[in-house]
Amino acid sequence: MALVVETGEGLAGAMSYVSVEDADKFSAYRLTWTAATQEQKEAALVAATQYIDIRFLRRFPGERAKSTQGLEWPRTGTQWAKNVVPPVVIRACTLYAVHALSGPLFIVPKLNESGTAGMVTEKTVGPITKKFSAMASGYGSRVEAFGQFPDADMLMFTAFPIGCWGAIR
Repeated sequence: MALVVETGEGLAGAMSYVSVEDADKFSAYRLTWTAATQEQKEAALVAATQYIDIRFLRRFPGERAKSTQGLEWPRTGTQWAKNVVPPVVIRACTLYAVHALSGPLFIVPKLNESGTAGMVTEKTVGPITKKFSAMASGYGSRVEAFGQFPDADMLMFTAFPIGCWGAIR
């Protein structure tokens, strides 16, 4: 199946914000990218596009340009023209695709036997023993669904801060 790249037309079958050819230009010096096959690159670009749409949807301003389009961009009510995928989204998509070649972008949390991601703790007071699951505290204590990719994340978080474009805070 051929990779369908969003052109700014709001294509119903669009699968990626970036073509392999454009990603090749940007990632020419990234060894994981240059060593990948055409099919691996296409799969990585699709994964990166899905990651962007899922992770950053609530940060995107405006609305989809067409109700039938396959991806979140293009959008109306933004600082960009309604037939444009912002350059920052294209650049971040390429970076996430490079990361996708090395491992999953989404994290599947490791759960304990009780089906939670907390630490299992056991407390004994006299003859009574209680076993329970408690979340750890401090940095990294949240159950994360998204990987951490500083290069691409900073592009997206800077371009789409929470509460941007007059959103209620």
